[in-house]
Amino acid sequence: MRARTVQRRNEHDSPLSLAITHCRGVGQKTASLLERVGISTVGDLMFHFPRAYLDRRSLTPIGSVQPPHPAVVVGEIIRLRSFRASRRLCVTQCTITDGTVPLNVVWFNQPYVARSLAKGVRVILSGNVSDRRGVHMQNPDVEVLSGETREFLHTMGLIPIYPLTEGLGQKKIRRLVHAALDDFLDRLEETLPDSLIQGRGLLSRGQALRGIHFPRTHDEIEKARERIAFEELLALQLCLRSATSSQAGTGIAHGAEPTLTRAFRSHLPFTLTDAQERAIAGIFRRMESSRQMNVLLQGDVGSGKTVVSACAMLKAVENGRQAVLMAPTEILAEQHLSSLGELLRGVNVETVLLSGRCPSSERRRATTLMASGRPALVVGTHALIESSVTIPNASLVVIDEQHRFGVNQRAALRQKGVNPDLIVMTATPIPRTLALALYGDFEVVTIDTCPPERHPVETRHIPDAGRNRMYRLLRETLSTGRQAFVVCPEIGERSDSGAGAAARVTETRTEYAKAFPDCRIGVLHGRLCAEEREKALTRFRNNDFDILVATTLIEVGIDIPNASVMVIESADRFGLAQLHQLRGRVGRSVHKSHCFLVAEPSTPEAIRRIELMTTVNDGFALAEHDMYLRGPGEFLGTAQSGIPPLRVAHLVKDFALLEQARETATAILDADPQLMLPENRPLRALLGDRMRQNVDL
Repeated sequence: MRARTVQRRNEHDSPLSLAITHCRGVGQKTASLLERVGISTVGDLMFHFPRAYLDRRSLTPIGSVQPPHPAVVVGEIIRLRSFRASRRLCVTQCTITDGTVPLNVVWFNQPYVARSLAKGVRVILSGNVSDRRGVHMQNPDVEVLSGETREFLHTMGLIPIYPLTEGLGQKKIRRLVHAALDDFLDRLEETLPDSLIQGRGLLSRGQALRGIHFPRTHDEIEKARERIAFEELLALQLCLRSATSSQAGTGIAHGAEPTLTRAFRSHLPFTLTDAQERAIAGIFRRMESSRQMNVLLQGDVGSGKTVVSACAMLKAVENGRQAVLMAPTEILAEQHLSSLGELLRGVNVETVLLSGRCPSSERRRATTLMASGRPALVVGTHALIESSVTIPNASLVVIDEQHRFGVNQRAALRQKGVNPDLIVMTATPIPRTLALALYGDFEVVTIDTCPPERHPVETRHIPDAGRNRMYRLLRETLSTGRQAFVVCPEIGERSDSGAGAAARVTETRTEYAKAFPDCRIGVLHGRLCAEEREKALTRFRNNDFDILVATTLIEVGIDIPNASVMVIESADRFGLAQLHQLRGRVGRSVHKSHCFLVAEPSTPEAIRRIELMTTVNDGFALAEHDMYLRGPGEFLGTAQSGIPPLRVAHLVKDFALLEQARETATAILDADPQLMLPENRPLRALLGDRMRQNVDL
C-alpha cells in the first residue's frame, strides 16, 4: 500500500481552510483534478454546490417499467457475467428480479461494476430503460443494498449533479462531498448570530450545507438555498456598508461665485439637454451642502456624463480646491485629459496627468502641483493612490468605470483629501437592482435622455457570407463623405497594449485596403505611443482617413460626428456592454448611422448577445439583459472589487432577500460598527480579512 503523507493541522484551525488532501479519498492525483474546478481546500469542496438534481425518489416495480422513461428499481441478482466482446469492449451483464419479473441489465466498459456485485446480492439501480433488443437497463447507476440503514448517494432520492472536469466523475465528487460533510461538519462554526437565525427562521449553517448537497425534498433545497443566499448577501452588504460608513463625515461646502462654470458653459459648442441641466443642478446642490456627497452618475452612451462631471470639477476649482478624476487604464486617463482639454478651451484651468508611464519630469510636475494644493484638475490612474502621492486640497473625487475599481481603492483615493465629495461615473447604465444593492448609500443621478442630435443606430448581424453585401453598404456611405470605424477584438493578449492586438489591426487594415483600394485607412492600437495615437485620432477627426481600424481604444471618449458606420469584427468575442459602448461612437449627428456586427456566434450566449444588439438600442434595457446573461458576479467583476463572491445568491432573483440583508446590515452596523459585540463575532469571522480591511478604511 502506498504511504500517504500525513499533514499536521492545528485543532483550532477552521476546517474550511484545510488543504483538500485532508479529505478522505483525496490523494495528489484527485487533488489536481479538483483544482481544475476551483477546489483546493475543504471549504471549497463544501461550497462546491450542485448545479441541478436528479429526482430518483420513487421506486418502480420491475413489471411496471416503461421504456424509454428512466426508473429506479430494486431487485436481487440472479445472473451475473462479465466478458470482453472485443479488444476495446468489456461487457458486464446481469439479471435482477423483485419477485415479479426479471430485468436484464448491461454495462459497457465498466469492469469495476462486476467486481462490486455477486449473485444473490440485492441492488438498487437507477437509469434509463430501453426496449431495443428486449426491455433492459443500460449503464445504470448501481448501489448494493445491505442490512444496515444507509444513504444512497447515486441511485435513490434527489441526486446532486455537480460542475465537473475531465477525469472527475459525478460519483467520485458525491462521495468526496459526503465524506467531507461527515468528517468536518461538526467542526464548522456558525457564522450568523443565534438571534438572527431564530428571528428569521433560518437553518443552521451545517443544516444548510447538508440540505443543499443531499436533500430529501425540494423544500429542503429551498430552505438551504435561502440560508446560504442570505449569508452571502449579508456579507456583501456588511462589506459595502462598513466601507461607506467609515468614510462618512462632514464634507466641504462649495459655495463660491460660479465664474469658471459660467465661462465653461458659455464656450460649449452645444446646448446642454434638460437631463444634463437637472443632473448639474442636483450635483451642485449637494456640493454646496456641508454634508459629504456620494453620487452615482449614470446615463446611456452619449448622454453627456463627461460634461456634467466637468462642471462639478470646475466648481471645486473655483472654490480654490483640486478635483481628481481616476480612470481604470492609462489610455482611458489620457483620453479623459484630451476630452477635458477640448471642452475647457477658453477656460483658464490648470490640468495635469499622473499615470504609471508618465515620464519622470511630468510625474514630478504632477506630484508637486498636487502637493502644493494649487487649484487644478488632476487626471490619473491607480498611480494616484500610491502612498507617495499626496493631494491634501482635493475636495472632489470623480471615479470613472467604478465596476473596475475595488471598494478599498475608492476609499484610498478619497483619503487623499479632507472628506472630499465623491462622484462615481459608470460607462454604461447599472441595472436598478444593482444600483440599489451596491450603491444604497449613494444618491443616484441619472441622465435619462440623450442630446437631440443623437439618433438610434441601425444594427445588423453580418455573417461571413454577407461580408460582400456589407462592403457595398459601407462603400455607399463612404462615397457621401462619411467615415467609418472598424474595431478588432483583442485576441491572444490580455491588454490592448499587446502585440497580438496590434497584429490583428494590421491584418484587418490590409484586408480593408484590398476591399477599398480608393479609401484612406488609418490604424489605432495600444502599441502606438500617446503622440502617435493622438495624431491618428486627429487625422481621422480632420477627415484625413475614410476608415479607422482600431482596437477597443475607441470604446469611450471619442466624439467624431462625421463617423456614421461602426464595423465590429468578430463581434461574438465582445461583451454586451462593450458592444453597446462601441456602437455609441456613431449616431452623433443628423446622418443615418449603421453598426455591423460581423460574427459567426457558436454559443447560445453569443447568439443571444448578437440578437439583443440588433433589437435593443436602450442602454438601460441592455444592462438588465447583460446581467441576466453573465450573472451579477461577472457583471460586477466581484473578483477584483474586494467584495464577497456570490455562489448561490442572485441579485435579481433574490432581490427581496437582498433588501432584507441591507436592512439587517444597516441595523447591525448602526449598533456595532466594528462587529466587536460577542453576538456579532461570528459575522466578523465570516468576513475575515476583507471585512477588517474595509473597517480600517
